[in-house]
Amino acid sequence: MQVEQLKRILELHIRYLKGQTGGRCANLQNVDLSGYTLDTVDLQTMKASGIRFVEAKLRKANLSKTDLFGAHFENADMRYANLLGADLRGAFFLGTRLSGAIMEDVDLRPGAIYDAGAGTIDDASVFKDGARVANLTEADMQGAKLARANMQDAVLYAANLTGADLTNVNLTNANLRNANLEGATVTGARLAGAVMTGANFRGVDLSRADLRGAYTMDANVDSPVDDSSNKVDRNSDVGRIIASHV
Repeated sequence: MQVEQLKRILELHIRYLKGQTGGRCANLQNVDLSGYTLDTVDLQTMKASGIRFVEAKLRKANLSKTDLFGAHFENADMRYANLLGADLRGAFFLGTRLSGAIMEDVDLRPGAIYDAGAGTIDDASVFKDGARVANLTEADMQGAKLARANMQDAVLYAANLTGADLTNVNLTNANLRNANLEGATVTGARLAGAVMTGANFRGVDLSRADLRGAYTMDANVDSPVDDSSNKVDRNSDVGRIIASHV
C-alpha cells in the first residue's frame, strides 16, 4: 500500500472515531504494512483480519477492539500498545516486543482464514482442529496486562511474561514450555492441561490457579505444585508417551 493512500485511510478513520462527516472505519484486511512506523496511531475498532505488521513499529498504538483475526506481528515493536478486547485468534507474535502492552480481554484462541478457492491462507503453523493456533513464541510480554484474556491452546514457548498480569486468564492446554513467568500474577488463571515443562514460576503464587492436568515436570517453582490427583507416573507407558510428545 502506498504511504499517501494509508494516510488518507487513517485520516478518514480518525474522522469516523470522532463522529465527523465523511469519516469511514478503516478496512485494512489482508494489507501488508510490514516495516511501517505507526507509533501512537489510533486504529481502534478497525477491520484488519489477515493484516501483516511484520517488523512494524506500533509503540503505544491504539488497536483496541480491533479485528486482527489471523494477523502477523512477527518481530514487531508493540511496546505499550493498547490491544484491549482485540480479536487476535490465530495471530502470529513470534519474537514480538509487547512489554507493557494492554491485552486485557483479548481473544487468542485458534483461528484460520479461508479462501473459497485456495483453502487455508498461510497455513505454515501449528493447527488444532482445523484452526491455526495463536503463536507467541519468544514474545517479550514483560509487564503486559492480560487479565481475562482467552489464550486457550496458544503457543507461548520461551515467552517472557515476567511481572505480567494473568488474572483470570484462560491458558487451558497452552504451551508454556520454557516460558518465564517470574513475578507474574496468576490469580484465577486456568492452566488446566497446560504444558509447563521448564517454565519459570519463581515468585508466583500458584495456589489460586487451576492446574488440573497441567504438565509441570521440571517447572521452576517456589513450592511443589499440588497436582497429585492428576499425576501420571513418568515411568509408565502413558508417562513415556507424554514425555516423548512434549
